[in-house]
Amino acid sequence: MNIQNAKFEDVKPVSVERQQQYAEAHMAGKAHLLESSPSVKLNLPMKKVSLKEFLAINKRSKKKQFNRTFIESKFLKAVKKANKIRRHELLNLSLLVEAVMTHNYRQMQQCETHYRCVVTYSEKDCAIFDMSIEDYEALDAIAGQKLAA
Repeated sequence: MNIQNAKFEDVKPVSVERQQQYAEAHMAGKAHLLESSPSVKLNLPMKKVSLKEFLAINKRSKKKQFNRTFIESKFLKAVKKANKIRRHELLNLSLLVEAVMTHNYRQMQQCETHYRCVVTYSEKDCAIFDMSIEDYEALDAIAGQKLAA
C-alpha cells in the first residue's frame, strides 16, 4: 500500500518558537516529554464512507485545524487517477477508513482528542487523515465485521 499524502495534504504552519522548542527537545532526546497526552493505539472496526461524505468530513476537520487534512481538488484528482474512473462516478466511490490511534495535537499544541486514520481510496493507495471521534463513529461499519468489545 502506498501512502500518498504528499500529493494533496493541506500543511498547516507551526510557529517558529514551537519548532525551536521541539528541535531542542529532540536533540536532547527529550521530545517525548513535550507530549502531555500521548497517542494510544486503537483496535476499532474498519468503516466505509462515500467520497462525497468524506469531503464533508475533511471540511469539518479543516475547521478544527487538525494536522492531517486534504486539499480537496488535489485529493479528487488523485482518487480519480488511482481508480481510473469518470468524474461523475467519483463522489459515489466508497473509501475504507481505519482509525489507528488517538491524537491530541494540532500544530504541535494540545487539543481535543481525535483519531488519526488510514483512508484507503484505491487498491494500492491510502493516506493518513485526522478525523473527529464523532465523525468516525457516524460512519458505516463494513458488513460482516465483528465489533470490538
